[in-house]
Amino acid sequence: MAAPQFYPALNNLIRPEKLPEPLETAFSTITNKLFYKTYYVEKSVYGDSAYHHLVLLINAQVGLNLFGGEDGFQLLLNPGTASGTTEIPISIYYNLPILKYIRKVKLENLSSVEDYFLLLLDMFNITKEELFFESVEIFLNGYEYPIQEFVNQFNQNPAYDSYPPLTYPTTGDYYTDVIDLIEQLNNRNLDSIIYILNNYINQNSLPEGFDDLNILFNRWVGDFNLDTIVNLFIPKFSASVDVIEVALAFPRTWLKPVDAEDNVIQDDTVKSRLTYSVGSLTYHSEKGLEFLNPDSFDLTPSQIGDTGLLIDIDNLKFDFRKDKNIPEAVGRVF
Repeated sequence: MAAPQFYPALNNLIRPEKLPEPLETAFSTITNKLFYKTYYVEKSVYGDSAYHHLVLLINAQVGLNLFGGEDGFQLLLNPGTASGTTEIPISIYYNLPILKYIRKVKLENLSSVEDYFLLLLDMFNITKEELFFESVEIFLNGYEYPIQEFVNQFNQNPAYDSYPPLTYPTTGDYYTDVIDLIEQLNNRNLDSIIYILNNYINQNSLPEGFDDLNILFNRWVGDFNLDTIVNLFIPKFSASVDVIEVALAFPRTWLKPVDAEDNVIQDDTVKSRLTYSVGSLTYHSEKGLEFLNPDSFDLTPSQIGDTGLLIDIDNLKFDFRKDKNIPEAVGRVF
C-alpha cells in the first residue's frame, strides 16, 4: 500500500478572518475539511493581473453506490489519484488595469475634471516641467512667440491682478524659458500645475473637460475619453473548474487494476474506473458562463476478473452529434 500523503489545508492559503461575515463563518466550516495541492500563481510585473491554479482535495469520495453496496459499482464525481479522494482542479484569473499605473485610488473618489487631471499626472509620472512645456506647445502653438504670449495672458488676466506681473524670459532657449516661468509662478506662491488646470482646461463639464485632457495628455496616453479611464477601474475575472469527470468504479470481482508492469494491484481499496470526461465549466465576467465538452472515455488498465486478460481504454471518443463533428472525425470518410 502506498504511503499516505499529507496536504495543506485550504484555510492556510485563504485566511477566513480576512473575509467579511457571514462569509467568514461559512468559509471556516468548509475549509477545515478541504485541502489543496499543485498550487501555483503567475502575476504581472505591475500586479494588475494574476492567474491562480490549484487542485482542491477532499479526503472523501463524492458519489453514490449504485448496486452491490460498498463492494459493488460506484458512481463518482472527480475521483482523485489517491483512493478514496476527490480532486477538483480550479483556475482563477483577474485583471484590474488601473493597478498597472497606480494602486491607491478609487473610482468613487473621482468626480471632477480636476480629479481626473491629477490622476493622469500621477498615473504617468508627469513632472510639472513636462506638463508646462506640453501646455505651452499645445495651447499656445498658434502664436508666433508662445512664451511671450503666456506672459501676456497672465499679466492681462484680472484674476491675477493682485500678483506681481510676470517678466519675459530673455535666454532665448525654449526649455530654459519654461523653467524660468515656473520659477516665477512659484515665487508668487502659484502652483504651475493648478495654473494650467484653471486656465487651459474646461472644468464646467466632464465631456468638455475630457476633450481638453485628451489634447493635453495625448503624447503620454494617446486618444482617450471618460469611458477609457472608467474601464481601467472595471475588474475582469474568470473562474473555472478545469476538469469535470464522472467515473464508474467497478467491483474487483469484475475488473482489477494493474500497474505499469501489468501486475494486479493487490490493494483492495484501489478499483478500476471507467471515467467520462464531461468537460470544463468557466464563468467569465464579460462572456458569462461557458461549458466546454470534450466527450472522452478512459478506463484504468485492468485485468478482467481472474482471467489474465488485460483491457485498457485511453481517450475513447464517440461522435453522436448531428450538428457538428468532433475534430478527430473532420475530413474522415466512412
